[in-house]
Amino acid sequence: MVRIELEVDRPVAEVFDYMADFSNENEWNSVAHDVGQLNPGPVGVGARFKGEYDRMGSVEYEIKEYARPDHLGCEGRAKMLTWDSTFDFSGREGGTRLVGTIDPHPKGVLRLAKPLMEMVMRAQMQKGMGNVKATLERRPALGIADA
Repeated sequence: MVRIELEVDRPVAEVFDYMADFSNENEWNSVAHDVGQLNPGPVGVGARFKGEYDRMGSVEYEIKEYARPDHLGCEGRAKMLTWDSTFDFSGREGGTRLVGTIDPHPKGVLRLAKPLMEMVMRAQMQKGMGNVKATLERRPALGIADA
C-alpha cells in the first residue's frame, strides 16, 4: 500500500470537494484526459467517473465512501489492475492536512510486479498531489465552509 501526506493552504471542505470530483483530474494530472462523471447527480457515494490515461488506457472510478469533509474512498478499475484509494482530510492552522492511500490489486502475472508497481505509484501520487496543492493554492479562495 502506498501512503502520502500533504498540506494544502486551503479550507478542508474546498480540498475535499476538489478531490471528490474526479473530473478535476483533467487540471492537475498530465496523464489524465477527458475525465468526466458517467452518472447524473451530485458527487457522492455511487458517483462514477471515466477517463483515458497515458499507459493505462480507459480507467473508471467509483466513490464508495463519502463523508464530507473528512473522508473519501473510491475504487479504480483498469484493464490490468484494480485499486482502492482513500483520502482523509483534517484541519490544520491555515489549511488542510490530506493523507492519501492507494492499494493496487494487479491482475494475472502483474501480481508479481506489485512491489515495483507500488514504487511507481508512490512517485506518481507524490507528483500528482503536489500538483493538486499548487493548483488549489494559486486560485483565489472560494470561501467554502468546512461543514
